[in-house]
Amino acid sequence: SLRFSFSIYLTGNRPGLCVIFQRVNLQCIPSHLTELTNPPVRVNSIAWERNVYRVIDDGELIGGTKQRLLGQLLQYESKREIVYAGTELGLAIVALAYTCQLSNMTAVVFVNSHASHLRNGLSSLAIKQGVVIKYSNRKRGRSLWDTQVAAKRYCDENLNDRLLIPFGMKCPNGHLIHHCFMTSIKQSVSLLECPKRMWIAAGSGFIVTILHEIWPLTHFLIIQVGKSIPSEILTPINHTLFIAPERFYENAEYQPPFESVPWYDAKLWRFVIKYGQCDDFIWNVGKVYSDNLT
Repeated sequence: SLRFSFSIYLTGNRPGLCVIFQRVNLQCIPSHLTELTNPPVRVNSIAWERNVYRVIDDGELIGGTKQRLLGQLLQYESKREIVYAGTELGLAIVALAYTCQLSNMTAVVFVNSHASHLRNGLSSLAIKQGVVIKYSNRKRGRSLWDTQVAAKRYCDENLNDRLLIPFGMKCPNGHLIHHCFMTSIKQSVSLLECPKRMWIAAGSGFIVTILHEIWPLTHFLIIQVGKSIPSEILTPINHTLFIAPERFYENAEYQPPFESVPWYDAKLWRFVIKYGQCDDFIWNVGKVYSDNLT
């Protein structure tokens, strides 16, 4: 039967923030979770001034685009506690909370802010979905690196039952995470033609890396919304890079005519208005659902 084994990857000379995956039989994986979490993409046409844009809208998914990855990944995993480290402004915590709830697993998320900070719609919804959030003990919060170290230390206390998902869910080609994301996105866009141009907001750059592997001829118009995207990610991609002027936690000054995360995907709209062309595609990673959603 078809089987995969995966190696450990380390980050420089620092403690290995790595993910260990057991061997799995890919032919024995059930499909029910994938059907719930990875439907075909929905494409909406948006008319603006003289142009019409085609929005691939993963705002239709509770956990956004990364819900597609996690829906596949968790079917391979026997550990019952899935751990992630990041910011509570990221949609990944909702994706993890939702897919863990469907899988009868426990989601634990380490964030870099203090519990006294006001929760936004994403963290409130994730808590409603059952996630356990581990806040910083410091009022001023902690660095993202310290947040990841805390999550790694927590996993090391019980490696038999806890799996650490890397920041941004970014892994190199050959990892199970990369395989799951590539497979799920390919399935979801299988009926689409290759876009000539694609607008997308990027944090870790993992989503645009996957999309480039699927559509290598597409010109990607990438909006950097947070820290600098590593050159090794951008160099192989036919792209134009724009940098959002707002800080990561700030809402976009110009909000798009479709629902999105106001401090993430929405930041691409100012550039679409100025540089967009008719029939450009826009990948909308997600939106902020009401925390009253059940």
